[in-house]
Amino acid sequence: MFEKNDRILFAAKIILYFAIFIFAVASLVLGIVLSIVMESSVLFLVAFAGWFVCLLMWVFSKLLLSYLCDIKLIRNKLYGESNAKLERFLKDTDKGEASSELPNKQ
Repeated sequence: MFEKNDRILFAAKIILYFAIFIFAVASLVLGIVLSIVMESSVLFLVAFAGWFVCLLMWVFSKLLLSYLCDIKLIRNKLYGESNAKLERFLKDTDKGEASSELPNKQ
């Protein structure tokens, strides 16, 4: 029922991570080039500021994508759909987490 949303979430995850990586590399290169061209070591801080912004972008993108995935998991449970197609999206979650399902008591 929601297969298209699964692909959109996975594509959004890949695009966001790719954009963050490109931005991180660009900020590093820009910081080095500016510090060499302008002959000022203060401009090298652009690289560190860029990496900090990349870290914030990564954290907020993980938060947003996990929120959207949680909504998707809840919708699947309500409609009785399988969550098997979300396995690619969920595979980088903590594998050390305990299962939240309790054993059935009879």
